[in-house]
Amino acid sequence: MAQKKERLEKKCLNCNADLHGRFCHNCGQANTELKESVLSMIKDFFAVPPIDGKFFTTLKYLLFRPGFLSKEYVSGKRTAYLLPIRIYSFISLVFFGYLYNYFFKTEYGYITNGEFQKGSQEYQVKAKELEEKAIYQLKMGSTDKDKNRDVLQSNINNVLSNYKDFLGFTHQDLKGAYDVRTYDSIQNTLRPSERANYFAALWLRNQLMLLEKYDYDRMAITKLTNDKFNKLLPKILYISLPFMAFFLTLLQSSRKEFYVLDHVIFTIHLYSTTFILILTNIWIGSMLDWINLKSDVSDGLFFILIFIYWAMAFKNFYLESKWKTVLKFLLLVFLTVFLIFLLAYGFAIFSNFEL
Repeated sequence: MAQKKERLEKKCLNCNADLHGRFCHNCGQANTELKESVLSMIKDFFAVPPIDGKFFTTLKYLLFRPGFLSKEYVSGKRTAYLLPIRIYSFISLVFFGYLYNYFFKTEYGYITNGEFQKGSQEYQVKAKELEEKAIYQLKMGSTDKDKNRDVLQSNINNVLSNYKDFLGFTHQDLKGAYDVRTYDSIQNTLRPSERANYFAALWLRNQLMLLEKYDYDRMAITKLTNDKFNKLLPKILYISLPFMAFFLTLLQSSRKEFYVLDHVIFTIHLYSTTFILILTNIWIGSMLDWINLKSDVSDGLFFILIFIYWAMAFKNFYLESKWKTVLKFLLLVFLTVFLIFLLAYGFAIFSNFEL
């Protein structure tokens, strides 16, 4: 692996000692250029950080001094702390690993750890009912089958007459269809101008397939969709990270002293702390649920705590005037919330197609 370019100035950025070679004789930091490459950050991401004094020092400053580690890093003081991408890789591994195990996948979708036993029992009961129903129908005569089909059709009509999904489609968009076959037949009888567009047809056909698959039980489908969405939700934060760094680059475009990767470093530290706070909230919420106390209050407090931490980190890192800090931070929050909303909407749609 090629070494980073050595700085011409012979003064250590970490401890300010005079240098007589590539490495500082006092603190050991390499006298290399501050600007990182994307490739070097990617390589650092896959390096496992050591759990030693440096790790706990980094964690302490990360949690209790918002913005401090980012300032230290971009100013060249790096030896005493773990590299930002390494601490982020470790925290995100714990974060996503815990949440993956927090949700168990059953035949009926993703359910939380505390609901696992209940979900398994419900599935066994449901499977037994379906098995008995299938055996009963095989033994029925043709007349009984017709009667049973009429009852089933009545139940289906009742569900579909009240159909409405979160995209705004209603029973009127189904035009009387109760499964994919009838939907396609009805669409083929319509004039091209009256037919549903590609996306609407794709979505409605998927909804009808789900209704058939889960015996027209809208509540079960909603529960499964929510469970699937909760399983994918943490990834929204992961995907939004480079977008937030881009927003910061735009908001601080007049600050020529900041490189793009400086904003990335700040965002990495911000998200690392956010992951820790979310995990802490989940653990506290689990303990409150265990003693039959609602965790809504703790959720609200942690949301406020995350907001305050972000604001303090933004202020301490960029060191701008009061009104510039407030204006830019609120704009950053708006852009980030809007982005997360779009990602959540997209993941919610994706969740339906994955059932």
